[in-house]
Amino acid sequence: MSCSDLCTILWSRCIIADKEGDPGLIKDVEDLMMEMKRKGYDLPSVPPLFRLLKGISTLPSTTALIDSALDDLAMSVANDNNPIRRQLQAKQVNFLLYSLTEGKGIVGGYARKWQGRRRLLEVMMPVVGGYINEGDTAFTRDTAVSCLRAYARSCTINGISNEMTYLTKELIRDVTPWIQKTLNDSDTLPITWLTNMLFIYSSSSETCFDYKSEATPMVLSRIVAMLEAQRFDIAAVKCVDIISYMSRVGIVSDVLLDYCITNSVPSGRLLRAVCKLGITFKQLEVLLGKEGLSVAVEDWVLPMAIAFMEGEGDTRVMPGSDMIELCRTLDRARLTDDAILGLYILKQCEGFNDVVAPLLDVDQVASPPPPPRSPTGWALEAAGVVGDGAVPGFIMDNGYRVQLAIPSDRISIRLVQPKGYVLQREDMAVRLSARYRARVELMRRLGWKEICLSAMEWISTDNAGGKLALIMHERVS
Repeated sequence: MSCSDLCTILWSRCIIADKEGDPGLIKDVEDLMMEMKRKGYDLPSVPPLFRLLKGISTLPSTTALIDSALDDLAMSVANDNNPIRRQLQAKQVNFLLYSLTEGKGIVGGYARKWQGRRRLLEVMMPVVGGYINEGDTAFTRDTAVSCLRAYARSCTINGISNEMTYLTKELIRDVTPWIQKTLNDSDTLPITWLTNMLFIYSSSSETCFDYKSEATPMVLSRIVAMLEAQRFDIAAVKCVDIISYMSRVGIVSDVLLDYCITNSVPSGRLLRAVCKLGITFKQLEVLLGKEGLSVAVEDWVLPMAIAFMEGEGDTRVMPGSDMIELCRTLDRARLTDDAILGLYILKQCEGFNDVVAPLLDVDQVASPPPPPRSPTGWALEAAGVVGDGAVPGFIMDNGYRVQLAIPSDRISIRLVQPKGYVLQREDMAVRLSARYRARVELMRRLGWKEICLSAMEWISTDNAGGKLALIMHERVS
């Protein structure tokens, strides 16, 4: 029996089972896929392949064996001598990529195999980019975004994330003219389309600033502005997604953020995002007032600290009983780095000292909070460029000491990666993330001067140590 016949049988079984139910379906699909694998996926044309993919798309779930077979199938289609790729029409490309990358979860929790999919995405990238730039003559607006989503999903896959992130950035860069034209030609666009675009950018980058693409901040600002204008039509289930995407890409609209926070159910994902974007005291109270909270208690600490630190400038705020009780339930052994930073901040806020102090080391209160537990390579590299003859005593990001000839022992130098900055949509100003702003204010209250420098700007110079010393003298004097 040929592979084409096997595809037809599999498709028929899946369609019938989808209507009538069939407990033996998954096992039969596994057997059929293994038989096709033994025959080398010898599919001469597109129709049998699509019958196979349509059949599998009806399955309620999949298995590691089926997923592995699909990945092998993707590798087969990616081969240069496979006739199917040459037969694919523009409208068929999207279905192929969607079917192979938007798979359901695997029963048993096994990681999905992705090597064949990676290869197929790689060889199809010029085709996809060409079709997108052709516009409606090849891809509709929704089809183009669906294809881009296939690439964005691959950026989070273990083992290939770095390679696929680079590939996806290249694809986005190639189709940026089409993206700009689509945004500029419309006063508004569907919320789903805009949210998908935000997901695509956020999956392939940790910052909206790409030195190879000056258009990125303007594109993202336009996307966020359109979402802001339609915020009252955004479904509650999408609010956390939008907050998370804005956080990952480093852009924020205060109006959109306020609406999404107000209409979201608290979660660890949401609270981690607002540590970067910011949260007001009023927004914090709204989240704490939601019913059925199921968030780890330590996840609340830094957002709470940010809300108090940001709110004390113009309005005196006092903690509610729910906030005090939340702090009382903290387990010192389970505190994360963010939670520890949050506790140091809260200790400086009125009403928290008695409940927070027992969770902190007494001898550390007058000095900077302890460094994160996982030092990063760039901090070590940065610390190594400064000569040995300078005066010691300056703490760099992650707690490493940098020797610079500046006469002070109460200055903390913090090199901030691009992901530590946020673009404010309203005025297109770049500022430190809420986490960094809160830390700078904490250091000020402790008697330290925290100086945040752009790590990428500093490390990219030929005379990094000399430039840092010069900047430090300018900031301190």
